[in-house]
This record gives sequence, structure tokens and C-alpha cells, in this order.
Amino acid sequence: MRARTEPGSKDAKSAKATRQSPGALTNSYVADWVGELVSIGATISAFGAALGCVLGASRILFALGRDTGPKMLTVTTRAGAPAVALIGVAMGSLVTLCCWCSTKILRLRR
Repeated sequence: MRARTEPGSKDAKSAKATRQSPGALTNSYVADWVGELVSIGATISAFGAALGCVLGASRILFALGRDTGPKMLTVTTRAGAPAVALIGVAMGSLVTLCCWCSTKILRLRR
């Protein structure tokens, strides 16, 4: 349940501030360059988290193929990377990203 606030009150300003990105918040409270630094750090962090999820999911698929699943998931490169599992996870991620982007675009057109 959301609390109602009067426009222009201190609570309304803090509620509006919580909807801003961390970079925009630091721009308003600290120097402008700090906001850019926070945005760059958040982007790098999100990329690292996505990379970790892709690698973890491909290893899980590889182990599934090795134990009980389709043997095609156990195909590896010369370096030992689970190639088919990585491609499967990448394709699943791409499909998810495309679906998410299309819903955002459709909402913007309304």
C-alpha cells in the first residue's frame, strides 16, 4: 500500500528522488562527474553479473547433459568450454532480451 503525499512536500520530493537512477541522484547531491562514474560502475557491474549467469547456466546444462540429459550438451571446445550449452544459453538470453525489448517498444507506442 502506498502512502499518499501532498505535492511539493518533503515526502513527495524524496519519493520522486527514489525513482531516479543512482547516477542522476549523485548528480543532484554531488558533482556531475560522480554521477557518470556511478553509471559506468553500474554498467560494468551489470555486465559482470550477466556474464556470471551465462557461464553458470551453461555449466549446469553441461552437467545435466553429462549425467542425465541429451549427450549433445557435453560437446566442448579444445579449451574445455561447453560449446553447445553456451550457445543454447546465449540463444535463450537473446530471445528473452528481444521479447523484453518488444514489450517495451509496444508500450511506448501506446
